[in-house]
Amino acid sequence: ALGLLEARVGEAHIFLDSLLDQLILFAGERAEIDRAAVEAIEEKFIRFEGFDLTEALAERNPPRALAILSDLLETSGQDTVSLVGLLHWQLRRLWQAKQWLAEGIKEREIASRLRIFPPRDTPFFRNLGRFSKEDLEKIMAGLFDMDWRLKTPRAEGRYDLESWLVSST
Repeated sequence: ALGLLEARVGEAHIFLDSLLDQLILFAGERAEIDRAAVEAIEEKFIRFEGFDLTEALAERNPPRALAILSDLLETSGQDTVSLVGLLHWQLRRLWQAKQWLAEGIKEREIASRLRIFPPRDTPFFRNLGRFSKEDLEKIMAGLFDMDWRLKTPRAEGRYDLESWLVSST
């Protein structure tokens, strides 16, 4: 169960608390959370994760990106600041991988350096091919501006995140 849970959250530890809360509620009176409980909660309650949001961004698919964002905010109970942090982390890794590819470093070495393991490596490199370095820099600059506004009284949370997603896809 622990291995499956770790694979589910990967390095996105901000989702671990939410997932553990859901598992505890789902387990009810059971004394132990096993692999079957993790699989069952995935089927019943977990539809999207932050990686899906980055993929929709890479696909330049605003309707899908907005649907995933809505699910993450409403169903999974994620907040906008956490999602912005996760998006920044993922986009920065893509940018770093672009840098290393330009320096001639092989994908396998990049995956090792970034600690991206199967099965996440395939979609990571697929998404990497969908962005230019300039695209990533522009998207991250917009994300930084929105993050700054979220942490001051100038932002409207979900609306700003939705606007950024649409303008970035």
